[in-house]
Amino acid sequence: MKLLSQESKDNQEDQKPCIILDPGHGGKDPGTLWGEVYEKDVNLAITKKLEQILVGQGYQVIMTRDEDERVVLKERVQIAQENQGDLFVSIHQNALENDTVTEGMEIYSSKTSGSEDLAEYIWDSLLSKTGAKDKGISKNSDLFVLDHTTMPACLIETGFITSSRERELLLDEEYQQKIAQGIAEGITKFLES
Repeated sequence: MKLLSQESKDNQEDQKPCIILDPGHGGKDPGTLWGEVYEKDVNLAITKKLEQILVGQGYQVIMTRDEDERVVLKERVQIAQENQGDLFVSIHQNALENDTVTEGMEIYSSKTSGSEDLAEYIWDSLLSKTGAKDKGISKNSDLFVLDHTTMPACLIETGFITSSRERELLLDEEYQQKIAQGIAEGITKFLES
């Protein structure tokens, strides 16, 4: 279980908020896939870039996983709760069977107070940075990690692995960086609002 050190906890009052980043799937749970492209790998690549940006801005960041390992949903929630995260962001990829053209990003917000605002700030920045097709915001989601965390939380589907064009983008490091920058900007705007 990933936890802040006691020293970090003692200094929390002097530090910026604690952000929990959740790269979806991992290990024996690949998520969606297309050929040799696994959702779990794309999720982790984007989330590591996001972590680097946020740490560079002075935020405390806890990753629910930082390598290719399986972390069950309950443990992801536990990590967020036990570290008293100020917000929770889960990164995923989408897929549609027998459909290689549908693309775009969508975001789900939890029922927790502040989640809709968090999702909207991230959404605006993310779409502006990437130019991706807007698949919308779904509010009050009952997805497990959103339904069981008590801080503002959202889950972002950053694209469709099954889309020929979008899959190529999602594997591109520059595009992954744009996604990470968009999410980071949205998080910062939310925390400063």
